[in-house]
Amino acid sequence: MVAFSCCIYDGGEEEKRELDAARERGWRGKFNKTGRVIKPGAIRMDGKCPLTPLEVS
Repeated sequence: MVAFSCCIYDGGEEEKRELDAARERGWRGKFNKTGRVIKPGAIRMDGKCPLTPLEVS
């Protein structure tokens, strides 16, 4: 579910590549459509991102 929330966590480039790969396997191009802008910061501010382990504790 984290991959499809379009949220960014503190995992760095490796985590970003893994999440991008999971999105592509599951949705085949939905997240890479021309004109689609994903704003992780705005999504997090709206409360639509799962909490990170640091936020939970």
